[in-house]
Amino acid sequence: ALSCLCNLAPLRIEDYTVCQGNTRLLILLEWCIRHGDFGGHGNSFHGKGGRGNRMAQLRYVLRLILNMCTSGNDIIRQDFTDQGATSLFIGLLTSQLRHDKDDAILIEMKTDTVIILSSLCEHDLHRKELFCSTGGIQAIVPFLRMDTRKLSCGLGHHRLLLAAVDCIWCAIVGSSLAEEILLENEGIFLLLDLLECCPDNMKNQVLGVITDMSENPKTIQHILQWQGKKCTSPWSLIAKLWKEEEEDMQVPREYMNTLAETQLPLMGAQQTSEGTTPQLASQPSPAVNDVSDNLRAKLYVMCNRLGFHAYPGDLSNEDKITLCIVEKYLDFKEGEVWYEVAGELAQEGMRPITPDQECIQEILQTTERKAEEVLKKQHELIDQQQEMDLLEEQEYYTQIQEYHQSEEQARIKFEQLLIRTSNYQALKTAKEEQETAIESTRTSSMVRIGERFHSTTIPSLNTTVSYSYLLCITSSVITYHFIFACIVVFL
Repeated sequence: ALSCLCNLAPLRIEDYTVCQGNTRLLILLEWCIRHGDFGGHGNSFHGKGGRGNRMAQLRYVLRLILNMCTSGNDIIRQDFTDQGATSLFIGLLTSQLRHDKDDAILIEMKTDTVIILSSLCEHDLHRKELFCSTGGIQAIVPFLRMDTRKLSCGLGHHRLLLAAVDCIWCAIVGSSLAEEILLENEGIFLLLDLLECCPDNMKNQVLGVITDMSENPKTIQHILQWQGKKCTSPWSLIAKLWKEEEEDMQVPREYMNTLAETQLPLMGAQQTSEGTTPQLASQPSPAVNDVSDNLRAKLYVMCNRLGFHAYPGDLSNEDKITLCIVEKYLDFKEGEVWYEVAGELAQEGMRPITPDQECIQEILQTTERKAEEVLKKQHELIDQQQEMDLLEEQEYYTQIQEYHQSEEQARIKFEQLLIRTSNYQALKTAKEEQETAIESTRTSSMVRIGERFHSTTIPSLNTTVSYSYLLCITSSVITYHFIFACIVVFL
C-alpha cells in the first residue's frame, strides 16, 4: 500500500489533504521508530531488509514523505513543519539511522531523510532557523567526513553525500545563525576538503555551496585559514581546479599555462568548433552558456571575494600565472560576448550605426589589450622565476665550491702535520715561524706588574701546538692537598 501511495499521492493532493495524510504518515513514522515486539519476516520484495524489525515499513514511509515534500506544494511542507516533523527527522538521523554500516537500504533511508529536510527548509528563513535550533547541523556535518573511497562502491554513498551538500545549501545557506553554527563545527573546512578530493561530477555542487557561503565575511576568514592535503592554500586549490577545467575544455595554453592568444583567451575547443551562429533573442549564446557549464565563473567569484592580491607569498609561480587569467575572467567573457554579437550581425548582413560600430570595436580592442597586459605580466613572472632559479643554482654551486675548499684546506693542514711529525728540521722551522708571529703581535715594551713577572713561554719546547700552565684534571675525586701541591710546583 505504501509503495502504491508513493506514485498516487503526489497526483491526488486534494484527496491526500482531506484524508489528513501528513498526520497519518507521521503517526506511522513514530510507530516505525518506536521499539516494540513487532518484527517482519522480510520475505517479500517490499519487505527486503525488514526481517525482525520495522525497517521495511520505515523505508517506504520515508519514500512516501519524500515524494510529498518534493511535489511542489508548500502547504504540505508547512503542515509537516507545524507538526514537528523537522525535529522528528533530525532525531531519526541521530538515533535509528546513525549506524555506519555499508548497507544499501540503510544508506537509502539516510538519503531520503536528508532530502526531506532539504525540501522542508528550502526558501524559508524560519524553517532554516528551526532546523538549526533542533540540532540539524550536528546531524548533517558527519556526512561530510565520509571516506571518499566509498563513493564508487555502488551502495549509494555518492547520492548520500550529494544530499548532505544539498541540505547545507537549502537548510543552512542564507541564515546567518545557521552559517555561524556550521562554521563552529568546521563545516567550511570539511567542504573545502571535499572539494579537493571529490569526483569531478560533484565539484560543481560543492563549489556552489562554498561560493554562496562566502557572502558571509566570517566565512572568508575560515577559507583563508584552510590548508589541504595536497593544496597548501585556497589559492592553490582554485588554480588547480581552473587548470583542470581548462584542460577538459581544451582551452589552448602555452608554457606554464600562459595565454596562447589574446583575441579569445577563454574559448575552448567545442565552442570554437561550433562557431558563431545567429541565435534567437530568448536563446543564450554559447559564450553565455559557458558560464554555467563549467566551474570558472564560480572560481572567479571566489577569488573576487577573497581578494586577488591576498594570496600568500609561497604560492607557486605557475599558480600565480593562472590567477592572472582568473582575475580578468569577467573582462575576457564580456569581450567574448561582444565578439559573438559582432559575428551574428555580420552573418545576418546587418551593419550597426557608426557610433555603435565604433563602440563594439573599442570594446574588442580593449579586451585584446587587457589580454596582452596579462600575457606580459605572465612573461614577467616567468622571467622572475628563471632569475630566482639561476640565483639558487649559483648559490648551490657556491656551497659546493666552499665544501671543496674546506676539504682542500683540511688536506693541506694534515699534510703539514705529517711533515712536522716526520721531519725534525721542518718542526724546528715551523716552531721558529710560530714564535716570530707571536712576537710580532706583542707590544714593544714589556709590561710588568708587581715584583714578579711570570712568563707564558716554556723554553726548549719543540711543539707547535698551543701550550700554557693550565692543568686540567679529569678525575672526579680531587683532594685539597693535591691541588695545593700542583700550585706549589708551578710557583
